[in-house]
Amino acid sequence: MRVLLLMRGVPGCGKSTFIKEKGLEPYVLSADALRLLYASPVMDKMGKWCISQRNDKLVWPMLLKALEERMKRGCFTVVDATNIRGRDLSNYKKLAQEYKYRVYVVDFTDLPIAEAKRRNLLREEYKQVPDYVIERMYAQLEDNKVPAGITVIKPDEIGKVWYVPKDLSQYKKIVHIGDIHGCYKPLAEYLEEIDPENYYIFLGDYLDRGSENAQVMELMLKLASMENVTVLEGNHEINLRDYGLADGAGSREFRLQTAEELAKAGLTRKAVYGFYRKLGQCFLYTYHGKKVLATHGGLAKMPENITLVATAEMLYGTGEYEDGLDVDINFAKLAQENEYQVHGHRNYEGVPVQVNEHCFNLDGGVELGGQLRALELTEAGFATVAIGNALEYAPRVKTNKDAVVNNNPQTIHELLESFSGNPYIKERSFGSISSFNFSREAFYNKAWDKVTCRARGLFIDRAQEKIVARSYDKFFNLEERPETRLKALRDNLVFPVQAYVKVNGFLGIVGYDQTKKQMIITSKGDMLGLYSNIFYNTLAQQLKEKMPVLEAFVRDNNCSVIFECIEPFKDPHIIEYDRPHVVLLEIIENDMTFKHRSYDELCALAEQLGVEVKKLAFTLNSWDELYKWLKASMKSDYLYEGKHIEGFVIEDENHFMTKIKLSYYSKWKKLRQVADTTLRHGAIKAKWQLGDEESKEFYEWLREKVYPLRQSDGTYSFATDIIALRNRFFEDKL
Repeated sequence: MRVLLLMRGVPGCGKSTFIKEKGLEPYVLSADALRLLYASPVMDKMGKWCISQRNDKLVWPMLLKALEERMKRGCFTVVDATNIRGRDLSNYKKLAQEYKYRVYVVDFTDLPIAEAKRRNLLREEYKQVPDYVIERMYAQLEDNKVPAGITVIKPDEIGKVWYVPKDLSQYKKIVHIGDIHGCYKPLAEYLEEIDPENYYIFLGDYLDRGSENAQVMELMLKLASMENVTVLEGNHEINLRDYGLADGAGSREFRLQTAEELAKAGLTRKAVYGFYRKLGQCFLYTYHGKKVLATHGGLAKMPENITLVATAEMLYGTGEYEDGLDVDINFAKLAQENEYQVHGHRNYEGVPVQVNEHCFNLDGGVELGGQLRALELTEAGFATVAIGNALEYAPRVKTNKDAVVNNNPQTIHELLESFSGNPYIKERSFGSISSFNFSREAFYNKAWDKVTCRARGLFIDRAQEKIVARSYDKFFNLEERPETRLKALRDNLVFPVQAYVKVNGFLGIVGYDQTKKQMIITSKGDMLGLYSNIFYNTLAQQLKEKMPVLEAFVRDNNCSVIFECIEPFKDPHIIEYDRPHVVLLEIIENDMTFKHRSYDELCALAEQLGVEVKKLAFTLNSWDELYKWLKASMKSDYLYEGKHIEGFVIEDENHFMTKIKLSYYSKWKKLRQVADTTLRHGAIKAKWQLGDEESKEFYEWLREKVYPLRQSDGTYSFATDIIALRNRFFEDKL
């Protein structure tokens, strides 16, 4: 937990002995131990061994850096040093305030000076200090008081530090509420009022992903001040801390969606940060003989002393995200008959609220149209509650990575079976409709076949076994695969070949749900996520009254309409655009096999909708024409119609497609990573990324002109996306 224990007293007063007797050695940062890392014992002028103090300019920054890293994880920490000077204690206090730590000084200073000198002589020779050092420290104690806000205890009062379970037996009912994720309606439906005879425990993850973040925050601000309510911290609450401390901080999703909702509702950063400061790390209580541990992430056993458990483990849970079920199983194996735990955060296997006799999981995927889960405890026992949120959510069971899959499915049923058994495909469920996409592992392992290539923005109604929306099959860059290498293209392309301009945004997909009689407007994977929301807003703003035209088209033609969505303000990429807009890319049949309508039909639909259509840049009638064009377009100074673009997509008569990424785009995409690393750390290790003089000049500019402007919280007061940095760089060169 977030507890800092500072030993205070002269050498030989018993600090290290106390630490050993209390079993706290694994939690210690020791100044002397760091001194011995920098230098072995040295001999003084009297021939006695001692610990060198000459490296203290290195020791103390190192100790504070290590302490801060531990504080980021919420580790219980003991600092074994003399801690005499008030300014040293103030440094600890400053860090503690930033990371929500309680600070205690264990005070050994009441030991008489004569006894301190005697004990000093009993220590190992290299640990002994001269008498004058002890005398000087006692004199310093008179002028250096412990700062306000730090609790002083004596060694025999260590019990005051440990977390003590709270007895809630006086309440009629204990109510636990799981992950909310910005979904106000199911929360309000369940919590019509707060009963003063009940006690309420919220498990964290209050905002993000849902669309009612402001309403949730307004309610939580009221509830957090009530005596019969405990609000715990979840992993998403790091965004609340960052939002409260620094302008524009927090995850990308939080900045672009949640923060905007909070600001529009008039919820100040100060109020949000105040809420964050009230959040507990865990809640351990007893109730009519039962002992219940409530955390956000879930632990593998009931700790003997929960103060010693790092906050990060409570927030994220024991082990990896995928280990949630194994953790609950192990907790049950080790639990006493009266011990229970309740948590949220992770439900990889889609378990019910009651996992086993001792564990309850309150992550119901409410933000995905699932359930807000609650657990009620009365004298009669536990009762589970689930409040629906528009869609019935049923997460799929984790697949066996050794499963044999059908790599050439012929029907939708066979395709679904292949997806379910394929470790390289991830599925997300939205009621009866599931989205399928290849996983990161497929990308990294290059596990491409007919099945994984199809799983790219594919939406299937499982109940009807029907495709309701789809994107392109996965296709590849020039020279990325054997079939896209120049020799293979020369031998296999069927001419003429069309070259279309590739715009630099993200894919938006429009399909139709015949069951619900409504359009599906989504990004590749998440029908309810941030990018689907950005696409919907951009599309609706551009089409306005012509949205019904698009709906009628996808409904009547059993097809999907694919757009590139460009939102330069919320989602800047590499190529600069001046306004949000969509570009019509394709009309694709809702069929297992990739089939798309002709370019003429695409242009006709674009005219109906009043949107830009992908541009046919070149028609290449032979290999010689194509090869000459490739050589010209791949030059570093190439411009298309006087502008930089991402590249081209070439398509032959058999609809075989290959992506051509241009030099300018590839270079600045690489420099985006250089900039991200440099702005965080001040330098990069992989200098090979700087392949030309301009790249080297840009890197030095980042180091010398931009990184020094980094604020104390690690953020910058200006935009740091690659487009903004590139423009700033060129302006500085003028």
